[in-house]
Amino acid sequence: CHNTFDRNYKATIGVDFEVEKFLILGVPMSLQIWDTAGQERFKCIAAAYYRGAHVIIAVFDMNDLDTLKSAERWINEALKTIATDNPLIYLVGSKRDLITDDKVYAKIDQTARITAKRVNAEFWSVSSLTGHQVQEFFKRIACVSYQMLVKQQLNSSNTSIEKLTAKTQLAVSLNSNNYITKQQSKENCCST
Repeated sequence: CHNTFDRNYKATIGVDFEVEKFLILGVPMSLQIWDTAGQERFKCIAAAYYRGAHVIIAVFDMNDLDTLKSAERWINEALKTIATDNPLIYLVGSKRDLITDDKVYAKIDQTARITAKRVNAEFWSVSSLTGHQVQEFFKRIACVSYQMLVKQQLNSSNTSIEKLTAKTQLAVSLNSNNYITKQQSKENCCST
């Protein structure tokens, strides 16, 4: 979240929380990111946090396909608990930088895409170490989430979605980078 890679990062125990701010078509939007531990022993705790989520992101280690199976189980578990209709689902392969053989990558990519299709998820391959696709991924989530929320609000007000979201749909479909910027965090006024 802070455009840095921490080699000493410790795995999440329980739940971690972060807020990322974006401007989408000039409209401020915040993503609340709840990082729940992937270990089975935290399953009941995690369920309480993703109950009202609009987006499910399951991350697996591209160098360990057992974690892909685990990510699929977590997605299915979240879908049983989540209260949101039609949440956005993303399956993310991490540690892309560790796969140097193109044939090996192609096989892993194909397996992940099959799994993503099975759970109706969008697949992304990223590297936190190199930053490959990380910012683009979060911008994509922000854009698509924004579009989803606009549609929900318009549906609840019985306004024509086609007329009022044409610009938003165009923005999302053309290129997220042209329409979205990550807001820079402001310095704390009390910092020394």
